[in-house]
Amino acid sequence: MTKPTVEQVAWVFEQILANCNEQGTFRYLIYDRMGFDSAAYSPLYLAGGMAINNAMDYCYNDDNFINKRNRP
Repeated sequence: MTKPTVEQVAWVFEQILANCNEQGTFRYLIYDRMGFDSAAYSPLYLAGGMAINNAMDYCYNDDNFINKRNRP
């Protein structure tokens, strides 16, 4: 695999953050936001996608975890 461009990685980060703002699920992130089909579920899950999505949702949407004034 070749190294992704900065723009590609930035796009992924943008999708994760937007999904977090909407409290979206991992499936919503990969299917609706990123446009993948069901074949992507397993490799993205194994690569840590669900863990990242769930951690971001917990950290970003829990009033007791993060000072919301510091959000981008």
